[in-house]
Amino acid sequence: MKQQLTKEELIEHFTLLPPERQLVEEKNLDSQLGFAVLFKCFQNEARFPESAEDVPFPVIKFLANQLRTSTDQFYQYSWTGRSIKRHRVQIRKHFGECVVLIGPLTEQRLEICLKFSISVQTTQNISQLSKHWT
Repeated sequence: MKQQLTKEELIEHFTLLPPERQLVEEKNLDSQLGFAVLFKCFQNEARFPESAEDVPFPVIKFLANQLRTSTDQFYQYSWTGRSIKRHRVQIRKHFGECVVLIGPLTEQRLEICLKFSISVQTTQNISQLSKHWT
């Protein structure tokens, strides 16, 4: 992940929209910031950060400000427990559902679906896209 972000990039890529904020706020207070960071990183890069150190501090601070919490909450988030595994599943499921709802099945979206074993439900002819992987 890019380590230096402009204010405009933070606003564009890491602002929590109302439905996203609602999803985050359904989580335990102690894990909201960690979930929000995972969510926005996955949304922007189609992958999760491997560790807390992979996330630039400005991203953590920007999301913490939106949630009105301390950045310390992020550093207390467990990167090895059951919660992060459950959060990753929830985020993958969320974006798996969105792939179908947002627009056409592109090669990039199909690749993400295949990578994370997300089922694809579409009437589009997938055989043309799948030629690129055979």
